[in-house]
Amino acid sequence: MKQRFTVNFLSHSGGNMHFDYKNDAPIAQGTENFISRALLCLHRDTFMGAQAASLAVITDGSTRCDPQALYRLPASALPKYKRGMVRELRDAAGGYVCHRMFFSSLGGSGMIGEMARARICKSFSGCERFRYEFVQKAKASPGCGFLWIAEESMRRGGALHILFTPGNRLLPPNFLPLMCLDMWEHSYCVRYGADRGAYAAAFLGAARWELLER
Repeated sequence: MKQRFTVNFLSHSGGNMHFDYKNDAPIAQGTENFISRALLCLHRDTFMGAQAASLAVITDGSTRCDPQALYRLPASALPKYKRGMVRELRDAAGGYVCHRMFFSSLGGSGMIGEMARARICKSFSGCERFRYEFVQKAKASPGCGFLWIAEESMRRGGALHILFTPGNRLLPPNFLPLMCLDMWEHSYCVRYGADRGAYAAAFLGAARWELLER
């Protein structure tokens, strides 16, 4: 059954109530060695706030829609005169989901637990090799986007992969996202300048490695 939306437009302030980005992406404590909590709050409120408002406008804010479902919604499911907004819908929904995953990846001690270590070693021949590949992927990322640690979703406990998606695109459906690093310039330029490698390495020290243990 196609999802239906009503079509009245909402204001920016009204829209944010329907996509509660502050609740969806709380800012973790203990991130100071990566990026200050104040900067992370500014990042979230600026970009997720705008994406939440865009989603509320496009969907009329009539329901608390899942942004991930909205990202994959076909244009035919929108009212006819909103179908020209499908690109904006996917960009806002994709950005919202990517940011939600990024912020939920933060707040760890940097210590890799036994189960996560075993998964990493199985997929990358050791933690040091994994760290090296992650940092190199960040340095070589072709423009703005998101860097993911994901597993093959065809079976639980599948091999881990480091993947880059450009812009606000989500991973293909055959990958299950576990952790995510925002590679847009606004995420790292204030503290790290153009040094994306240092930014990625610092992320690994603040990541919630238990996310790899599920």
